[in-house]
Amino acid sequence: MVTQAASRPGPLPCPRPLAQVVRRLFVSADLLSATSDSGAFDRGRACSSEIVAFDEHCAANEQQLASASSPASVLATWLGVMRDEQVVQQTLKLLRTLVVCCNAARAGSTVDAATAALVSLPYLGQAATGPLRYLVMQLGRLRSCDQPNLPLAQQLEAELTSPEFAAAAAAALDGAAATCRSMTAWMELGAAGGADPAQEGAFVFFHAVESCGHIIAALADYAGLFAAMLDDASRRGARNGSGDGPAASSGAPHPPVPADVARLAGVLASSQLLPAVCRAVLLPPGGFGRAQGPTPALLQQLHAASGAACRSLLTVLVAAVVLHEGAYDDEDEDSQPAEAASPGEPLLELLAHPDVHRLQRATLGRLIAHGGGGGGVAGSASGSDGGWALALEEERQGWAVLPLGPSMHRATESHHSVVLQASLYVWAATLRLRGGVTGGTPPQREVAALAAAAARAGFIGVQLMPLLPEGEARAVAPDWLEAAAWAAAATVDAMSAGGLGGDIELHRMLSGHLDNLVRLAGNKVAGLASLSPAAQLGCRARLAAAGTLRTLDAALRLTAADDARAAAATAATTNSHAHHVMAVQLVSTLLNHSDALPILPSASGVQQQGQQGRGGEGDQLGVLVTAAKWARLLADGWEAPPVGDLTAAVATSAVVQGVLESGMRNSETSLRLRLAEAEAQPENSCDPRVRCVSLEHEAYALAARSACQLAAPLALCAVRGGVALGVSPEQHAVLVEGVTRVLWHLPAWLLPGAKLVLPVGQVLAAQPHRLLAAAAQLLPRTPEPHVSLARTLLAALVALAAHEQLSSRLRGWLAPPPQGGGGGGAGGELGCLREAVQGAVPCLLHIDQRECGMVLGLLKLAADDDGISGESGGGGDAFRGAGLAMLDQLLGNAAPSEWTTLPDGSSTAGLVRELVARGAGAEVMGPVAALPAAFRQLGPSAQLHRLRVCGNTLCDNFAAASEGELPLKQCSGCRAVRYCRPECQKAHWRAAHKTECAQLASRG
Repeated sequence: MVTQAASRPGPLPCPRPLAQVVRRLFVSADLLSATSDSGAFDRGRACSSEIVAFDEHCAANEQQLASASSPASVLATWLGVMRDEQVVQQTLKLLRTLVVCCNAARAGSTVDAATAALVSLPYLGQAATGPLRYLVMQLGRLRSCDQPNLPLAQQLEAELTSPEFAAAAAAALDGAAATCRSMTAWMELGAAGGADPAQEGAFVFFHAVESCGHIIAALADYAGLFAAMLDDASRRGARNGSGDGPAASSGAPHPPVPADVARLAGVLASSQLLPAVCRAVLLPPGGFGRAQGPTPALLQQLHAASGAACRSLLTVLVAAVVLHEGAYDDEDEDSQPAEAASPGEPLLELLAHPDVHRLQRATLGRLIAHGGGGGGVAGSASGSDGGWALALEEERQGWAVLPLGPSMHRATESHHSVVLQASLYVWAATLRLRGGVTGGTPPQREVAALAAAAARAGFIGVQLMPLLPEGEARAVAPDWLEAAAWAAAATVDAMSAGGLGGDIELHRMLSGHLDNLVRLAGNKVAGLASLSPAAQLGCRARLAAAGTLRTLDAALRLTAADDARAAAATAATTNSHAHHVMAVQLVSTLLNHSDALPILPSASGVQQQGQQGRGGEGDQLGVLVTAAKWARLLADGWEAPPVGDLTAAVATSAVVQGVLESGMRNSETSLRLRLAEAEAQPENSCDPRVRCVSLEHEAYALAARSACQLAAPLALCAVRGGVALGVSPEQHAVLVEGVTRVLWHLPAWLLPGAKLVLPVGQVLAAQPHRLLAAAAQLLPRTPEPHVSLARTLLAALVALAAHEQLSSRLRGWLAPPPQGGGGGGAGGELGCLREAVQGAVPCLLHIDQRECGMVLGLLKLAADDDGISGESGGGGDAFRGAGLAMLDQLLGNAAPSEWTTLPDGSSTAGLVRELVARGAGAEVMGPVAALPAAFRQLGPSAQLHRLRVCGNTLCDNFAAASEGELPLKQCSGCRAVRYCRPECQKAHWRAAHKTECAQLASRG
C-alpha cells in the first residue's frame, strides 16, 4: 500500500466570493421582515443557507490567518470587503428590524404575525449578529497586530461606535431579553395546562428563546469593543500627559479628558449600552415546565454573555484608573486638589448604574456558589426578582455551566478571576478614585458580606475596600475582617497545593491579606477595637471559624521552608526575601492583638481546640510551636562564625524572634490564670516548678526556650556587628532591644510567687548561661549606655542567685574557670560567665554604682571556695543568701539602703570603691568571646510529654500545615519523645537521646 505524507490542509472551498455572500445574506434577511406566517419557514431556510456560506468564509479566513506571514494584510483584505459592502450600515438596519420583530413576537396584532415574527427571529438574529461578532473580533486582532491606526480600521470602529449603532444594539438587547422573558412565561403557562413539549409550536418557542440567548451573547461581545477602545484611548491620553478634550460638565472639576475617551463615554452614556447588556444577561428562569428548565445551549450563551459583560466592566474601570494615575500621583496625597474629581469620572459614572450593580452582585453570587458557598448571601444576590436562570439552574442541577473544550479548567479559573475583579475590585477602585464617596457602589454592608462569602468559598483574589468614613467603616469591619481571614486561608491553601512556599505572586497576595487583617484588627477608630464587646466577641468567633491561627501557622511553615530553600540556592532573590520578612512581620503584629486572636481563651473551660470551620486540634498552639521550631533552626545557623553580608539573615531572625515574643505575650495572661486555677485544685499533685502541668504550659515553655536560644547568637551578632557584616545601625538597635526583651522574661519565670513559672528543666533548656554571656558582652559595646539592658542583666543574675535550685548553677558559672580552660565551650560549665560579666562591670559602674556593687558581690562570693567562716551552709548558702537580699532590694521588699550587705558583714560599697581606685572605668574591652557550650543532657523535666512536636531540636521538616499534622511516631524505648521521620530520630539519638532514653523510660 502506498501512503502519502500528511500535508497541511488547504483553505476550505468557498464557491462564491465573500462580497456576494454578504450581499445576499442581507437581502435574504431583509425579506424576512415582510414575510407572512405561510412563507416564514421558506424564507428562513434561504437566509440560513447564506449564514452557512458566510460562516464558511470565516473558517477559510481563519486558516489564512494561521498560515499567513503577515496576518495584518489578511485582516485588511477581509475588512475591506466589509467596508465596501457596508456591513455596519446593513447590520444597523437589521438590528432595528430585529427590535420590531421582537415586539411583534411578544405583542403581534394577529396570531399569524406573532408566529411569523417568532419564526423569523432566529434567522434575523444570526444575520445581524454573525457578521457583527466576527467583525469585532477581526478589529481586535488588528489592534493586537500593533496596527490599530489603520484608516480602514478607524473608519469601521467609528461606524460601529456611533450613537445610532450603540442605541440600536441597546434596543436589540432589551428586545431580545423581553422576548425571552415572554416566551418562557408562555411556556410555563403551556406546561401548567398540559401542553406537550414535543409539539411543533413548542419547538418554535424553544428555537426563539435560544436565539435570544445568542443575540445577547453577541451584543455583549460588541460592548467589549467600546471597552477595548476606551482602554487604548485612556493609555494614549495618559502617555500624552494631558487630555485634549473638555472636562466633564457634571461634578467637581478634573483634568481634561482625552477627546476619544469623552466621545466613547458619551456614546455609552446616551445609549445605555452597558446597563442594557447587564439587564439582558440576567434572564429569569423558565422553560417548558420547571422540571426541564432552560436548555443547555441557552445556559452556555448566558455564561458567555456574563463573562463578556464582566470583562467590559473591568476594562472600563481600568481605563478610569489609567486616566487617574496619569493625572495624579497616588503616592503624593497633595497631587490631587481636595475639590477635584478624578479624570476617569465619566467612566465611573457608567459603572454606577443600578443594573450594572445587579449583574455584579449576581455574577459574584454565582461565583460564591461555585466555591461551595451557596445560599445566604450568595443566594440573595441572584440579580432579579425571580432569580437568575443561569445561577438557579446550576443550583437545581447541582453542576456548574462551564465552557466546553480541552482548556475548560483554565477558562473557568479565568472566568472566576474576571468576575471577582469586575465586582469587588471595581467597587474598591471606584471608592478610591472617588475619595471614599460610596454613591457609585452598592451599600458597603452588602459589599463586605459578599466579599466575606467569596473569601469563605476559597477565592483568594478578594480585595479589601479602602478606608471609609468612620461610622460606615465600623459597621462593615466584622465582614471585612472575616473576608481577609478567609482570603488568607485560601491563599495558604493555594501555596500548599503548588508545593511548599508557592510562587512570589502568592506570597505577595498573602502579605496583602495579612496586612488587611492587621489594619482591621488594629484600627482603634473604625476597626475591631472600636466595636462593642458583643461585636468583638462575634468577630473572634468569625476569625476562629476561619481558622485564622491555623492560617498563621501554615503561613509561617510555608515561609520557613521557602526561605530555607532560597538561602540554600545561589539564585535567591532579594524580592522573595522581602516578601518572606513582610509576611512574618505581619504574623507577629497580628499575634499582638490578643483581643482578636487569643491563642488561649481567657476563660477556663472554653474550648480552644477544634473550633468550627477550619479550626482543628492544636491550631491555637501551632503558631507558637512552628515559630519555636524555626527559631531553633536559625539559632543553630548562627553557631558558625558569620561570613559575608548578614543583612538578610539578621532580618529573618529578628522577625522570627518577634513572632515568638508576640505569641508569648498573647498567651501569658490566660496561661497565668490557668496555672493559678490548676494550683488551687486540691487533687492536683503536679508542681509547675518541677514539671509542665498542661499542653498549653508545654507550648509556652517551648516558645520561651527557643526565644532565648535565638536571642543569644543574635546578641553576639550585635556584639560583632558593623558595616563589614552588613549589620546597619537600625538593625543593631533592633537586636539590642530584642535581647533586652527576651532577657527580661528570665526573672519573671523564676521569682518567688511568679504567676507564670517555668520548671527548672525548661529554664535550663533555654540555655540562660549563653544568653547572659551574650548580653554581658553586648552591654559595654552599645553606642550609648543602655540602662534597660543593664538592669535586665542584673535582674536576671539576681533572680538566678536567689533561686533555690539554680543558685548553685549560677555560682558555678560566675566562679573562676579551671586552670587551662576558658569560660567557653572547651572549658565546660564552670566559669563560663565570669569573664563576660567582669567585662560588663565598668559599664554598670557608669550607669548605677549601687547595682554595679550587687554584681561585684556575686562575683566575689562565687570566687570564694570555702564560703563564709562559721556558716553551716558553706559558700552555696552564702551565695544564695546574698541573692535573696539583693532580690528584696530590687523588689522593694527590704528597707531602702544605698548598698547591699554581704553575708560576711562587708558592704558592696567597698567593692565599688576598690574598683574605682583601680581605674576600672578606663579599662579596654577584650576580644569577643564565643558563647559557652549548650547543655545537651537536660533531664526528664525538660521533656515535652503532651505536645505533639518532633523531638529532634534541629528538625527542618515543615511539610505539613502544622507540627501536629506531621507523621509523628514515639520512640519505642522511652515513649516520651516523638519523631517525624527516621532521619530526625537518628540525629537526636546521636546528639542527646542515647544517654537519656533509659532514664526517661525508667520514670514512665
